[in-house]
Amino acid sequence: KIQAIRHKVTPSVTYSFAPDYSTRTSVFQRPDLSGLNNPLLVDPATINTTFNSFNGSLFGAPGGAQQNVLAFTLQNALEIKVRDPNDSTGLSPFKKVDIIRNLNFDINYDFTKPKFKLSTLDVAYSTQVSEKLALNGGARFDPYQRDSQGVPIDEYLFKANPRRLLRLTTASLGTTYSFNPTTGKRKSVVPRVAPLSN
Repeated sequence: KIQAIRHKVTPSVTYSFAPDYSTRTSVFQRPDLSGLNNPLLVDPATINTTFNSFNGSLFGAPGGAQQNVLAFTLQNALEIKVRDPNDSTGLSPFKKVDIIRNLNFDINYDFTKPKFKLSTLDVAYSTQVSEKLALNGGARFDPYQRDSQGVPIDEYLFKANPRRLLRLTTASLGTTYSFNPTTGKRKSVVPRVAPLSN
């Protein structure tokens, strides 16, 4: 018999920002090689090569390209408390059973991208079916429309006709089974009395 149900939801919002150091000549120096016109002396592919003046320093180099990302994560867990029919001591009359051990949703918005700023929605799922059998899976949903050739375009699905919120692109499902015979077994918590020595 179910004694209690517990649903735990943990949302989190993360914002990360870093300025664009790649265009700062004080950090990434660009040597002037334009005066060397002899292709035997200078490789044309190195004309636009940047050199990091912090290479080999104690604290390393600052980041390169600009970062401006807002990320959202939603974690779910669902468990129930039931009476343990195997308990004969009365010390642990109940046990917890995971219905959903993890059900996570991840999505982010990148303000630096010229197109497709909103990422895909990634879903991860795992649960313990039995003491030895675990079930896990994942899925990815695309929020953008596609043209007649199947190429993504920078328009959200909810603007299409008919309206849709997301499109399932990939999904996976797997199981894990433990062949260890001691998995899931508990040691007795009843103290044993040592025999008296003569």
